[in-house]
Amino acid sequence: MGNHAESFVGAPESPMNDPKVMPVLYKKYYKQELNKEEQAIAAQYEIDQKIYEEELAEWHRNVDYGKFGKRERLSATQEIFSYKK
Repeated sequence: MGNHAESFVGAPESPMNDPKVMPVLYKKYYKQELNKEEQAIAAQYEIDQKIYEEELAEWHRNVDYGKFGKRERLSATQEIFSYKK
């Protein structure tokens, strides 16, 4: 469905949404050196990501897909307001 629509109808929150995580992941991706605090954040992210993937898989098995119709109406409203000047 996509992470925006899924979060709207109750999907578990990704550990990547933590503002402390993204800078560390960027540094890790570009193979830059991480300090001890960043290493701890990266290690905790790995653990949290595995838990999140399991929770999300379970959520996908049990979600009521009828809720996604509400997202379309809300998204149309958001589009109107996002282009209004």
